[in-house]
This record gives sequence, C-alpha cells and structure tokens, in this order.
Amino acid sequence: MTFSLEMLAQPSSLEKMSLDDLWQLHQLIGEVLETKIKNEQDKLERRLIALRPQESTARPRRPYPPVLPKYANPDAPQEVWSGRGRKPRWVADKLSEGLELKDLSIVPSQRPNRGDAHPKRRRKVPSRARQY
Repeated sequence: MTFSLEMLAQPSSLEKMSLDDLWQLHQLIGEVLETKIKNEQDKLERRLIALRPQESTARPRRPYPPVLPKYANPDAPQEVWSGRGRKPRWVADKLSEGLELKDLSIVPSQRPNRGDAHPKRRRKVPSRARQY
C-alpha cells in the first residue's frame, strides 16, 4: 500500500488501517529516520573535525617547577599562597584589616634596593674582519 500525506495527517485514517499496513508504515518511518540521523551524524562529525585544533609544529611547553609559597596566614599557618593567581580570601581579609602584603610574607625579601644599583652596561664587541 502507498501512503499519502493526506491520509497520514488524519488520526482516524490510521485507526482504519490494517495491522500489516501499520507495520509497513512503521518500517518506512524507521528507514527514513535512520537515513536522516546518519546524515546528521556525518554533518556533525565534519564540523567536529573542522573545530579540532590542527597539530602544531610549535614546541610543547616546558614543564615548570612547582612554585613555593611566599605568604602565610598568621592565624592559620597551613594556609599559604604563592603570590600567583587570584588572592585567597584570607589575604583579602588581612589586607582589608590594614595589614600589608609584606606583613604576610613567609621569608623577608633578600633583594637589594634596586634604586641604588647601577644599571648593567653592555660592552661593545668589535666585529671581526671578514676573510675572503
């Protein structure tokens, strides 16, 4: 039996169909859905391939050593911060209480005052004479 859209649009016509005709309709709908789903999957896979980053020729990032903590919470010494990234809540709280970041430092700074140091001077290197 051939199925027309007008016939399928009315639920009463489906009730009048025989069991064999309904089964054929069920199989036809399954085949149509299968092809449509397969086409949609292929389309999505092509989009995913296009979105994947291409293998780059750049060198991989070198592994960085772990960063040691520089600041500790005076009330809870197990809470430490390396000074990188977002400030922990306890640091923000201590700063709002009037403490300075150097007051939370684990090790006092050992750096010399940069204002007193002389800038490094580059030495000119004479260019070598070309040999012909």
